[in-house]
Amino acid sequence: MKQKGFWKKKSDVNAEGIDGYDWDESQPKWPLTRILKWVGAILSAVVWILVLWRIFSGTNAEFEHLILLDAKAAEKYPAVDQTVVRIYSENSGDETAETPLVDYPVYLDSAENLQLTLRINRRTFPEETGKAGYRFILRRSGEGGTFYHGLSYFSEDDSFQYRFYRLCFNGVPWEEGSVYTLLVFPGDYEEDEENLYPASKALFTYTVKNEGTYIKEITPKESEYEIYSK
Repeated sequence: MKQKGFWKKKSDVNAEGIDGYDWDESQPKWPLTRILKWVGAILSAVVWILVLWRIFSGTNAEFEHLILLDAKAAEKYPAVDQTVVRIYSENSGDETAETPLVDYPVYLDSAENLQLTLRINRRTFPEETGKAGYRFILRRSGEGGTFYHGLSYFSEDDSFQYRFYRLCFNGVPWEEGSVYTLLVFPGDYEEDEENLYPASKALFTYTVKNEGTYIKEITPKESEYEIYSK
């Protein structure tokens, strides 16, 4: 009688059985540790997608760095080596996706024109009444007193839940020691005879320039200029 061999032939399947389980039948193919690793990886990917979406949905670089010219300003700009004053306003440190954000303030000296881009989250600050949805005022305070400049012209662009305004104020003199502040009021706001535009009634205020603000003359690219056509 032929004696059976003591050693069995080694299987070609190294890690798993044919039925999808490890050799230890009590150990499933997808143990808890592996499931947790996959769940962690998926959650991490979702978080990164949300972060990137918030970053890119809240920016509109081409529009934000636009220099908008009305007929008067277009007579002066752009010209060869024509410079503008770039105002590097200080951030308050509490800007979030919900709060308004000011970007790229510039001053066109030859046209006495100060302009900037304002980003508004329409979910947090629903659009009000009026031509632009809000009332925009530039306050200039210095040794000569306090003066208010109304919005001269503007352009707007939408991106996701954000609305971007390029706000332009004409007839604004440049005074080194003065403080320039943007005030945003509801669109139906009517000025008070005694206190025309109190900051306490504004939806949003922003210091565009004060004595400590860093400024620099720059030469914008010709592609940054656009003629106001409305």
